[in-house]
Amino acid sequence: MDFIYRYEDLEDMSKNGKNIAYVDCRTPREFKAFTIPGAFNIPVLLDKEHETIGIMYKEKRIEEAKIAGVGFISKRLPDIFEKIVNLTKKYDHVVLFCSRGGYRSTVLFNTLRSLKINVFKLDGGYKHYRKAVMSRLVELIDSTDFRVLNGGTGCGKTEILKALRKKGEPVIDLEDCANHRGSLLGHIGLGDTRTQKMFESLIYDELKNNDRGYIYCEGESKRIGNVFLPDALKEKMNLGYQILVETPIKKRVEIIKNEYVLDNSKEELIQGVEKLNKYISKDNIQRYSEDIRNGNYDKVIEDLILSYYDKAYNTKTDCEFTIVNEDSSIAAEEIISIMNDRLCVITA
Repeated sequence: MDFIYRYEDLEDMSKNGKNIAYVDCRTPREFKAFTIPGAFNIPVLLDKEHETIGIMYKEKRIEEAKIAGVGFISKRLPDIFEKIVNLTKKYDHVVLFCSRGGYRSTVLFNTLRSLKINVFKLDGGYKHYRKAVMSRLVELIDSTDFRVLNGGTGCGKTEILKALRKKGEPVIDLEDCANHRGSLLGHIGLGDTRTQKMFESLIYDELKNNDRGYIYCEGESKRIGNVFLPDALKEKMNLGYQILVETPIKKRVEIIKNEYVLDNSKEELIQGVEKLNKYISKDNIQRYSEDIRNGNYDKVIEDLILSYYDKAYNTKTDCEFTIVNEDSSIAAEEIISIMNDRLCVITA
């Protein structure tokens, strides 16, 4: 039996019903930056341990590095063993990987196999996975028709996407993939944005799991926070079926307040507003900051929508039809109905 699999083969196995758990043996820091979506992090070496051994290798202290590595791993082996065994009880295949399928995953793989634990290894590690993803991503984009929601900040495009998903429609939320809402203040309350590699992996996962031939998404600029849409994706979205979402201003204020105003976000909101100093006068920024401190969020949000966002993010996209969003679920139903009617006309 072959215990080392290529990622492409594992994908085929997954499509055929096999339940696969990927175990990332790299450090927590590496795992946080990028990994295979859904993977479990069971590190062979922790961040500082990895740094220590890396220094030893650079200094050509190879034997000393190996001894140190064994020492680091051995003290955590019971915990690693327990976690892996629990995964083998829940999944058909437990697949270990590190950066290139080298030392870390191999050491753990050989140790566990010697203990009769039924684990497998990813051939080439994350590097091969990344190559496989990037080689197929353009193909997936090319074979998908995009239905694109356009509209001003706070018009509820994300809520409509969620409603479409609940109604069984295929959806890709690019801002969720990026962990950023797209605007200059789009990071507030969300923590770190994702890396480019993780962003692309999440896009790939959404597209590979979609067999409908089309997918709904939100219109985006080339950049979302610190990540960039793949060129092929941006081009295909521009050629997609464009839908305009218009929302009453009071509803937009409500949507933005629900997204941005959190229990611990007041200071982050003030810092975010201060970053708008290239576009907004110093007096207005001071006024906004005072209003935020006093809890006058509606006033600030409405003024920013009308004075900044609608001007800065005004798109010229020609849309096929317009939906008025007063309720995201109703708007989603209207979109589905209109699209079905238009497709019936096209195919008749």
